[in-house]
Amino acid sequence: MNRGATILRMRSRCSLNTQALRACYLAVALLGGIALLGCSGGDEPQRTTPQAQHVEQRDPTAEAQTASHESGEDQTVHQNRRAESQSGSSGATEEGAIAAAEHEQGRISRSAVQSSSGGNAEQRSQGAAEHADRDSDAAADEQEDPGATNQRSTEPGASSRVSESSSASEESQAARTEGRALGEPGPLPPSESISIVELSAGGAHTCALGEQGSVVCWGANWSGQAQAPQGTHVQISAGWAHSCAVDSQGSVVCWGDNWAGQSSPPPGRYQHVSVGDAHSCALSDDGEVSCWGGNEFGQSDAPAGNFSQVSSGDYYSCALEDRGRIVCWGNEEYGLTDPPAGSFTDLSAGPSRVCALDGRGTAVCWGDERLGQLEAPAQPLARISTGGGHTCGLTGGGVVVCWGGNWAGQSDSPSGRFTHVSAGTAHSCALREDADVVCWGANEDAQNLVPIGASQGLSAGAGYSCAIAEDGSLACWGRAAQALQMAPEGRFAQVSAGGQHACALNGQGSAVCWGVNSDGQLDLPEGGYDHVSAGGRHSCALRQNSSVVCWGSNASGRSEPPDGRFLQVSAGARHSCALSEEQEAICWGANRAGQTDPPGERFRQVSAGGDHSCGVAESGMAICWGENSAGQSQQQTGRFRQISAGGDHSCGIREDQRLLCWGDNTHGQIDAPPGRFRDVRAGNRHTCALGERGDTVCWGDYSWVYRPAITLGHGD
Repeated sequence: MNRGATILRMRSRCSLNTQALRACYLAVALLGGIALLGCSGGDEPQRTTPQAQHVEQRDPTAEAQTASHESGEDQTVHQNRRAESQSGSSGATEEGAIAAAEHEQGRISRSAVQSSSGGNAEQRSQGAAEHADRDSDAAADEQEDPGATNQRSTEPGASSRVSESSSASEESQAARTEGRALGEPGPLPPSESISIVELSAGGAHTCALGEQGSVVCWGANWSGQAQAPQGTHVQISAGWAHSCAVDSQGSVVCWGDNWAGQSSPPPGRYQHVSVGDAHSCALSDDGEVSCWGGNEFGQSDAPAGNFSQVSSGDYYSCALEDRGRIVCWGNEEYGLTDPPAGSFTDLSAGPSRVCALDGRGTAVCWGDERLGQLEAPAQPLARISTGGGHTCGLTGGGVVVCWGGNWAGQSDSPSGRFTHVSAGTAHSCALREDADVVCWGANEDAQNLVPIGASQGLSAGAGYSCAIAEDGSLACWGRAAQALQMAPEGRFAQVSAGGQHACALNGQGSAVCWGVNSDGQLDLPEGGYDHVSAGGRHSCALRQNSSVVCWGSNASGRSEPPDGRFLQVSAGARHSCALSEEQEAICWGANRAGQTDPPGERFRQVSAGGDHSCGVAESGMAICWGENSAGQSQQQTGRFRQISAGGDHSCGIREDQRLLCWGDNTHGQIDAPPGRFRDVRAGNRHTCALGERGDTVCWGDYSWVYRPAITLGHGD
């Protein structure tokens, strides 16, 4: 899109004519999208297409009784997303149908692609007897945790207070329901580590270019599109499921989805890149356009000539010649490749419409006329950006003006003066004059969560994460609406994200819990605490007198800790573990897989996960026990500083501060990044770690945000 602000609609994977594609979109929206009717893979034999797959409806109770993470997003989540995308549209109105069709198409594509990866649930099904410890309502018991290191850990050099990881388990049905968490636009908090100079809003993620050339992305990350590379860059472009940037040497680097080669740029020196649905285009230093990736409509067959700008849409591209004439190629539907005559200064190609600015700043749009997308305002504009069903422009005075579809509030322009604007599929972002970032519109994948810089503690929960900023404020992000919308204000020293609830501790020893309270997991006993841990549907804490107390669900005795004096406690999905003053690991609760039968070792730290537990022995050895169907309890070599037990995976920090993860990798949760880290938290399907300098990195499913975030946007 315009100057790297690539705006994309939810993509189609059908290799059919465009009329068939449109019919497929509407069929998905109106019929519920359980299967994509009549769509085939066409000329994409090397990739299993979502249209050829069936997205199954899962029974929540049965799913809760199987392993804690199955591959892909279940149909319940898919239906919640569909309902969410339609909320705020006018129900059966044309805008609602169109919005749902475009929004839903990408959701089904994503869900079906993920479901093709398969899972290991079958091998973990142990029969009705083995599920006795799992409550029939275990869907609400699923939680993601991480191993914890208490403030009084006996490990040499351990800090006086180390943030605990919340225990990991299956992610709850309610937690997997998308938390929209939309609020009024808010600025990017001050941070020495981030100074944004350019924004690009993509399909369901957003990328920003820092003043020093670093790139940070947040939002949907199912294809790695939000996992920006390191290095120095000069321009960025965020697409539907991949992103690209031009680095300081003039090379194009791309990351994310690459099924059509859209993330495999050719060598050369470039000044600008623009990302489309499944293709990308770049402008070389000598003014030539090169495109790569999908080419079913000829969208990658760039014409010869000298150009000053290029912008990629879904299945077409447009470029601005040096003399101001526009040339378009690819999909001819809606007259997209038939631009108006005249001389133009700016250009932005959206999924199904194009907008350009003439020499007087007048916006001229062509293509799909639904939703009022072609009804540009009369006032002159200095910049323009075309999104999924809406368009935003920036006046010469720095005022943002948006028009077109507004089912998610993506056209509700914020007030103030801005220097940059970028319209995404159903959200928009803009950069204020003081470099603060404002985003508004859809937020189902946390694409409106803006990074706030370094943090001092973190925790991975069931489909969401929480972190404590350097100033002690609390930030949570992800799919659990209760975590996003109800995180308390104040200054905190430790946080623990559980299944459908979270708990935090301030510096004076006072704890607070928020979220779902179905089993009393928020009803803290009176007293002062040194440490708190949120489990599946229960919570545990270390009192200031060194005793352990638990509350909430007591199924299988998970909330009945033994007497004694302890150094640390960790609440898991259905069991808990604590480290005694004699450095003995003591566990209680469900014991289906032997997770409460620790070996007779002396430990520095323990962590209770889904159906397994882990600890760092006094010798530095990582030892895990319990469920091992995915290799989550596999013996590891070497010495470790810390360990965290997740749903079906485990992660640890070695003596050299490098990360090592093992176990289930269905969602990429053990693909740890390089670097040195001081804390790690293994969740159910994702993992988060705290770098040496306080930077937070997450990977795997539900890891959309790569730094702590605040929630921005319009809505309820």
